[in-house]
Amino acid sequence: MDFVGERAKDVLLFEARTGSQFIQRLGRIARHAKPSGIPDWAVALVPEYVYHFLAERLREGQHYDRWDLYRWIEEAYQVPEDFGRYLQRHAPAEFCAARARVIEKLFLSESAPQIREALGRLGETLTGAPEGRGWALYHQYREEGILTPLLTFRGSGLEVAIVDERGTDPGFPLKRYDLMVLLRRGAFSELSPDEYEEILNSLEERWPEEVALERRYARLIGTDPGDLLGVYGYFRLTGWLDRPRRVWFEVPEEAVRGRVGQVFVLQELEVYTDPEVPLRRLNRHLRRKRLVAWVMDTHPAALRLGRSLPPLFEVYELRLRRLGGQLSQSPWSIAFNQNAFFLESLGGWRVRRKEEPAIVL
Repeated sequence: MDFVGERAKDVLLFEARTGSQFIQRLGRIARHAKPSGIPDWAVALVPEYVYHFLAERLREGQHYDRWDLYRWIEEAYQVPEDFGRYLQRHAPAEFCAARARVIEKLFLSESAPQIREALGRLGETLTGAPEGRGWALYHQYREEGILTPLLTFRGSGLEVAIVDERGTDPGFPLKRYDLMVLLRRGAFSELSPDEYEEILNSLEERWPEEVALERRYARLIGTDPGDLLGVYGYFRLTGWLDRPRRVWFEVPEEAVRGRVGQVFVLQELEVYTDPEVPLRRLNRHLRRKRLVAWVMDTHPAALRLGRSLPPLFEVYELRLRRLGGQLSQSPWSIAFNQNAFFLESLGGWRVRRKEEPAIVL
């Protein structure tokens, strides 16, 4: 929270998700000389474990050296997860896919044996895994239909095409937008593919290049797991909400049975909001789409905190539909495509069973 036009700040209220954010934002209170001897107050909104760590060391009325304070703040926060185990867990398959698709095709046949040998050593150096394991993972993932998301930087890839009718942007009104942001914050209505095509036609004379790009990239996404380019639906955006909706996915319980903590191909997914909005076309396509996914019987907030995930890492709330339509009492977590591999690579997941807990390694 900043105070526009005020050079001196007697009270500072800020959120700090990392140690560097805490230090940088706390420093604002000392940027300018104060006209009086009134003490400064800083209120930091931090994770619970950070509060307990600092509360044990800081006492009201005590003076502390700046560098001691900074050291405690950095120590209090867990370093955000860097997914280092991904290199050993999944990168060998990614490297072998690059070899099979691109790299080895660039060289003449007479030099192929030497090139393959050198690439094998390079892969072992980069990933720490034997070459044979990389090829085994490559063939396994290809057979399971989960390989393609490893070879892209598109993340979750949950995009929709919108017609921006807010009246705030005089430019080209067609955009591609993150589905979850739209569902949480947007005032919108669904469009059919034919309605969207009519809008494209009406704009083509004025914006021919932009319309050509949208015709290429705003196609309805295919239903295979390897289809990552395209949109999940078409929407007319008329504004932004003051208060966000709650958004969650639903899937039949049998669709994830025996696959908790694994990367697998998921089908019959649907999405819902509270307050409810009509999403008939979107859910019809989602049910048909086969998505590479990872699920865990843990709330997304607990997952982010417990594994210190990066602030913008995409993991969503999931509810299981049991026979009869009843939803699971506790929210689960779900991640898609490349993010699914990142979470699986962490290992050590505790899965709740009816009889006893187990560890997914």
